Amino acid sequence: AGALPAPDELDRLRHHLAALAAEKERRQAEFAATKRQIVACMEELEHVPDSTFQREVVCEEEEVFCLSEDNLAALRALLQQLEARKAQEQALCKELRSRILVLWDRLRVPAQERESLAPHVAGSRSKTTLHALQSELSRLETLKLQNIRNMVEAIRVELADYWDKCFYSKEQRESFGPYYQDDFTEELLQQHEEEMAHIKLYFEKHQEVFEAIRKWEGNWHLFQELEVARGPAGRT
Repeated sequence: AGALPAPDELDRLRHHLAALAAEKERRQAEFAATKRQIVACMEELEHVPDSTFQREVVCEEEEVFCLSEDNLAALRALLQQLEARKAQEQALCKELRSRILVLWDRLRVPAQERESLAPHVAGSRSKTTLHALQSELSRLETLKLQNIRNMVEAIRVELADYWDKCFYSKEQRESFGPYYQDDFTEELLQQHEEEMAHIKLYFEKHQEVFEAIRKWEGNWHLFQELEVARGPAGRT
């Protein structure tokens, strides 16, 4: 018969088995948590598992999945890919919503026409939402080209408001020549849209300064009104 292990060897073996059990438990916990995030991302993206590995992760029982370091690394990489794709689609949806809201206002789209898209514009996140927003923007861009004159005139009203907010001088306003042209073409519309984007950025960048000037002007006007109300006798 073989010799019995020494007590210190038994201790090392017990510690080794305990470490293996703890590592297995850690990997199982990581797999379960990562799988939940992957499934949630796939549902939000309306993504159907399209590879053997993805099907193993989503469809098979957790006990069947091999918890090797390579598999766990692949699992983390898959989650990162899905999260990056989700972030891209969310950013795209945000941009589409912004452009749609602007065109709805400029084209004076009736409320009843907007209602069908309201859930998607309000912030729903799915592949269906992305497609719905892309379709609506395409429709609005077509309408925009059919209503160039109305669009340009609507932007001009908005531009004049921003010029006032930014305290533009007469010379600064006249420097944007297309504002005074009456040949309503797609190029003229584009020039107005670019100027609108420029003035909005300029206003946002210096908004605190403009608000301070507006507050000072308000106080100055109030002072002048009080001086008039006091009259000459009150100023002696």
